[in-house]
Amino acid sequence: MTEVIIQTTKLIHQIKQRLQIAQSRKKSYADKRRSNLEFQVAYILDLPEELSQIHHTFHVLQLRKCVDDDSAVVPLEDIQFDNRLNYIERPVAILDWKTKALLNKVVGLVKVKWQHQKGSEWMWELDDEMREYYLKLFAATEFVDEV
Repeated sequence: MTEVIIQTTKLIHQIKQRLQIAQSRKKSYADKRRSNLEFQVAYILDLPEELSQIHHTFHVLQLRKCVDDDSAVVPLEDIQFDNRLNYIERPVAILDWKTKALLNKVVGLVKVKWQHQKGSEWMWELDDEMREYYLKLFAATEFVDEV
């Protein structure tokens, strides 16, 4: 029994030594390739007077690479904000209508074209919510009588 304990202790000691050697080797490898870099966590931008409502300090993670795309430019007059300075996005038109059967109910969906939408120009939204907030859009479509 004591022989087993002695052998186990020797093996544990040998494993610890090998782990320490591997750790030391990895540390020296990383130290050779390490360079001293300093990162700033925020940038202060000089914004024009029209954008005075927006805070001028941005965290680095909020910044993205700018790709010049003239179609993405939105005139400042078209942008609307609420009292908490949140961007207000308005639907322009309803393009299509469909129903989707879930486990225990049927949900009506409408395909909505949004104003100044980045990426996809349209999204499927719940019919009930769109009727609640934007009923005037349904007056111009033929989908009103189908629901």
